[in-house]
Amino acid sequence: MRYLKLFILAALLALLFTAAAVAAGAAETDDELFRADSDVCCTLRGDADNDGDVTAADARSILRAALRLDSIDSTRYNAYELDGNLGITAADARKALRISVGLEERPAHVEEQTIILQEATCADMGISAKKCKYCSGLYNFGAIPIQPHTSLGWEVIRAATCTEKGLKEQYCIYCGVRIAREDIPCIPHYYGPVHFVSETPDCTKAQEIYKECEMCGKRITDIRTATPHTFEWVVTVQPTCTTQGKKAHICSVCGKFNGETAVVASLGGHIPSGWIVVVNPTYTQEGLRRKVCTRCEAVLEEEVIPKRS
Repeated sequence: MRYLKLFILAALLALLFTAAAVAAGAAETDDELFRADSDVCCTLRGDADNDGDVTAADARSILRAALRLDSIDSTRYNAYELDGNLGITAADARKALRISVGLEERPAHVEEQTIILQEATCADMGISAKKCKYCSGLYNFGAIPIQPHTSLGWEVIRAATCTEKGLKEQYCIYCGVRIAREDIPCIPHYYGPVHFVSETPDCTKAQEIYKECEMCGKRITDIRTATPHTFEWVVTVQPTCTTQGKKAHICSVCGKFNGETAVVASLGGHIPSGWIVVVNPTYTQEGLRRKVCTRCEAVLEEEVIPKRS
């Protein structure tokens, strides 16, 4: 079996080198037709000996690996496998030979991811490239357009007060240019406690009060209106036992009369007292006694007291 493998290898190598000689002649007439471009083609695939080029020696190494005559480093597997069939075969060796004589170009890079080599800013363009999944080389370099200005937020230049607007601005974190400017609205006044200009209001006067802003001193005034009159009934003519009295509606604070009056009923008649001796009788003079009202002391009845005998 070993001799059979050697025989097959010798035959294939003969065919390969024969094809290489023929192809070399053809390549001399048009050597630029399949020129490998590192920005398009993968520099790893086909370069079995890692010398930076694909030659007939690489094709021979790939054929020996396909026949299991040589072992390969697993990290170099992608240099041997060229046709994408996930196995190293004589077809890979044939492809490498055709590449070496210029009849075929290297397999193209296969994108694994896009790499940002330089971030774009508002002042400079960025640079990007694609990374090959086989050789990890970078290719297809491109420009990233200049980006808009970027700000982290507003910067207060002048704080607002209750009398003046403030000012805020935005600056680009990359180039420092001012992006925007806006006014900050005035803040409200901060008024302290109430102050009294005059006395507490009553039914004859109002009260003036004021507050002052503790930041700028601005004063606002107000008036506490006079309170209503407190009208109460006040007897202006006292009633007697037999006559009616009179009362009027008068403010208890200021004495204002509102024009309303009313009758106060009489006390309901006299209340007689017992006999009261006014003059005691003597042997030479008569005496006198009376009954009077116990409320108004009006004389209700009189009698003469005879002389003493």
